Amino acid sequence: MSSIQMPVPIVFWGQRPPSHDITCISSSDEKKGFATGSRSGQICLWDISKDRTTEKLKVRPRCLLFGSSSAIISLCFVKNWSDDRDHIASLDQDGTVSLWDGKDGACLKYAKIPGKHRGIKCLLRVRYQECLIACHGRYNSILVLHPYTLETLCTLKSGHNPNWIEQICFLGNVDRKDALLGITVNGVAKLWLLPGRADMRDVSEVFEETSKKLGTTKPLAVGSWFKGSAAAVLVVFSDVWQVGIRE
Repeated sequence: MSSIQMPVPIVFWGQRPPSHDITCISSSDEKKGFATGSRSGQICLWDISKDRTTEKLKVRPRCLLFGSSSAIISLCFVKNWSDDRDHIASLDQDGTVSLWDGKDGACLKYAKIPGKHRGIKCLLRVRYQECLIACHGRYNSILVLHPYTLETLCTLKSGHNPNWIEQICFLGNVDRKDALLGITVNGVAKLWLLPGRADMRDVSEVFEETSKKLGTTKPLAVGSWFKGSAAAVLVVFSDVWQVGIRE
């Protein structure tokens, strides 16, 4: 019987972490830690704890992940509903999406996604107890990926004024459905209503419900906040910012 030899990288460091030129960052939902990506393709997992004596927060590097040969451009935590071992999804400059174990750092899955990508985002669908991964970039659609197999479940397409999707934001409970807000590179906001869990595999394409011009420049950031049925969305441009509130 032939044996398979697999090199397993083991990294040690002292009081200071190794050189880590950070390109992106993502925090866990529980705020117990965060992950950073680097130009060299490494991913570092950090723990946040409180010192019992001084009550000050302590940040400690816990694990350094190897596996990508190009820069990490986006990260997101993927909640695992079956146990407490959350996963981390990464997107590198070569277009590879990888799924990592959040505790031991093992690479669970990876897939090369065609296209020039800008970022990935976790879609936390509480009502279905599932997480999906949305991928966007220099194309006029958004890819919705399965959180464990990384296969494309459906594509959110633009039917009106299509352009590259620069920023995306997940919105829950819009007309009793989960929704995704996308801002194009020329400042157009688009809203997609996501199919239910049972319909996700049967609907290969979804077109936007609404489309509205917000700005004239490239959006820098977009974020959302929820409290009960109320929601607020902040969109930041280089020359202006806008807030939308839904009660």
